[in-house]
Amino acid sequence: MGQASSLSGYLSGEWKLLYCKEDVTRSSPFFWAFRKAFPDVSDEIFSITDAIPAPIKKTGPAFQTISLDKSSNTGTLVSRVDVSTFAASSTMTTRCTIDGIEGLNGLRVSVDTTKPEDWTILKPLGKLGDSIIQNAKPFPSGEALEKVQVGSSRVLLLTNFCDQNLRITRNADRDGEIYVWERKGFFGEMEF
Repeated sequence: MGQASSLSGYLSGEWKLLYCKEDVTRSSPFFWAFRKAFPDVSDEIFSITDAIPAPIKKTGPAFQTISLDKSSNTGTLVSRVDVSTFAASSTMTTRCTIDGIEGLNGLRVSVDTTKPEDWTILKPLGKLGDSIIQNAKPFPSGEALEKVQVGSSRVLLLTNFCDQNLRITRNADRDGEIYVWERKGFFGEMEF
């Protein structure tokens, strides 16, 4: 069942990132789309943020929640990465639409929005801070990226292996980058 991963029924569920060779934030489809929108400067921008030392900036863990409707081959992908600085922490959440399946192992994904959730900088405000966090509108990151480069908000996730416990995914635009995910839970349609 590890092959033909897009069609196997195993993709739906909650996943925790175990391995990637870059900063864990790059596991988010937002950063894949950002690279497409800004191909000439994205690596330089990332190198600046990646160089911030650990006492000032910490990232991780990273999670993805995939919900795939096998009857329509559409669904959602939600990427969450914890980000902390010396002043505050949040979970950066990117919500995506799964537009369909490509081949045996590809998911066509469109980045929709990005929003910091569980933002601790507003917690001292009590209920007011909680209300601001809950009611803040997400940033329309997909729409913004499309204004820079048409088609940049759409990425292709290639899952070369997926079973009940493990998923190995690549960014179709950057073949050498792999992301190894561990299943944290099942949900949705499962066919065994």
